[in-house]
Amino acid sequence: MAKDAWCYDAVKLCYETGLLNGTSAKTFSPDSPLAMEQLMVLSARLYDLRKGGDGVLPPAPQEPREYVRFYDLTGTQVANLGQVLSYSWQGSGSILTGEFQEARSPCFPLRIEIGFDGDGFRFSGSGNTGTDGKSVSFVLNPDAEFVAFKLNAYSRSWRNAQAAGAWEQWWFPASFYIDYRETLDILYSPHWLASSFGETAWREDFAMWLCSVGGEMEQRCTVDSLPDVPGVRYDEEQADAIFSLYRAGILNGTDATGAFHGTAPLTRAQAAVMLARVLDPGLRISTIASDSIS
Repeated sequence: MAKDAWCYDAVKLCYETGLLNGTSAKTFSPDSPLAMEQLMVLSARLYDLRKGGDGVLPPAPQEPREYVRFYDLTGTQVANLGQVLSYSWQGSGSILTGEFQEARSPCFPLRIEIGFDGDGFRFSGSGNTGTDGKSVSFVLNPDAEFVAFKLNAYSRSWRNAQAAGAWEQWWFPASFYIDYRETLDILYSPHWLASSFGETAWREDFAMWLCSVGGEMEQRCTVDSLPDVPGVRYDEEQADAIFSLYRAGILNGTDATGAFHGTAPLTRAQAAVMLARVLDPGLRISTIASDSIS
């Protein structure tokens, strides 16, 4: 790519942060469209970077019960939910009871943690074994209750993903990562998107995801209407999401009028520019310009 290309700085930043890769060792293919599964992966990487990560997504575990782990008071992991013979959630997900495969000391104090191991988003609770050393009961912290409810249903959807062959797909770790983070502050679930994998992503698809994973951004200009927004295609929530990206200086449209053209294919160059503006506020714009498309 030429250094004087309109998207060069954005592509360079996205490449250096690991957000976007080239289409080969020497090419980026800025005008090529992105597929929906690529959009999913970019969204997951952006979220991780924005939360202080390195953009490298953890592999999806072989078994969802690996996301429920038990530790002794020294911080040593002693088991996960896969090593529990039976378990049940009670009190709308606030209490977990079960029975270990192997007996431990009677009334042995334990901590429970739910979520990605070591990622800073773990939810926890405390409990102990019963007098038999095998039965166990935990009371979850309030913030963990909803996650526990999700994970209880997750085991069922996990089997469905494996049966459908999704497990082997290169994008599956990103799908799992986004779905897990939905319990925190991501607004849009990836389930609807998975049915469109293999199709070309539209600009409106990316806009919705940027609003979901990009976090709050400072308003830089006033935009209350566009030639094609809201229009008949977008409801109030969708229109507000699109406007918020214009106001934050992430989007400036596809022509001098600022038209959004949401059903146009999303090119790799456009995605790079939008992503770079989310990552680096210094690249954001204050007015709708006609010399670039984003």
